[in-house]
Amino acid sequence: MPAVLDPPRTVPADDLTRREVVIGAIGIALAAAGCGGDGAADADDPGRTRTIRHKLGTTDVPARAERVVALDANELEECVALGLTPVGSIPDPLPHLPPSAADIPPALTSAYEVRVERIAALRPDLIVGPDFYVEELYDRLSAIAPTVVTPRDTFADWKENLRFMGRTLGREEEARAVLADYDARARTARAAIDAPSVGPVTAMLAFEDRMYVYVRSFCNTVLADAGLRPPGAQVRALPEGEERLDLSLERIPILEARHIFLGRLADFPSPISDNPLFRRLPAVRSGRVHEVEGQTWNQGSVIAANAILDDVEEALA
Repeated sequence: MPAVLDPPRTVPADDLTRREVVIGAIGIALAAAGCGGDGAADADDPGRTRTIRHKLGTTDVPARAERVVALDANELEECVALGLTPVGSIPDPLPHLPPSAADIPPALTSAYEVRVERIAALRPDLIVGPDFYVEELYDRLSAIAPTVVTPRDTFADWKENLRFMGRTLGREEEARAVLADYDARARTARAAIDAPSVGPVTAMLAFEDRMYVYVRSFCNTVLADAGLRPPGAQVRALPEGEERLDLSLERIPILEARHIFLGRLADFPSPISDNPLFRRLPAVRSGRVHEVEGQTWNQGSVIAANAILDDVEEALA
């Protein structure tokens, strides 16, 4: 599970960034997409269901769920992107979510422990979450409401994960619309940054004695949509089946790229900028290190993907 560290931020109405505009545009598009179709049919037949196959079997879910408990950050963000505000979710929404997410009642404690009685009190008609929360409690949660284990084998499959959530919530049309909006946004970013002249880029997190270098992770799929790739040395060093390099700081020279996106985590200050090996990198000497919100780049949702495109275009356009 990605670390959730920062409190949600509120944004004055007269100081919207591009990512708030994107989120607002998604909401408007989804409101239009939600008129008629499945929604109208379900209103006439509230008992209608659909069958969803998932890791623990199959579950009959409402044809269009409305009272959803989302048990982790990605499930929360997928619901929000599809135009649905969960009735319960994680205690600390990530900072790239709209401020309204801060008002969602927590279905977990601050220590990220699932509380079944708290979930029951929210009267959900559907519970969604990853296996590490759901598996041991599956029978108890299923007694409250239909429960679906969401696919989380890799965040690099975030687009298919969003489609799965669209099917589970009865919002396939909204999922298609959101992904089409994202694809258009990625084409805009690709045209603005002139990727061939930018060259290879590195995305990473750094801690006191380790660094995580993203190679085939969620953020790399977004960078690729903008026409950007990691250096070949990082691709060759990546073990089979892995998404990122977990390296000691002595391996800093592998970071060599024209631009470095350095994720910041508020509760985990990184001393890497003081490391002499880091200071020798061409990107550092040329002022091409761009600090970004590490939680956003490590997430795995379309909202985070749009936020990454904002960061990339701001840094490179």
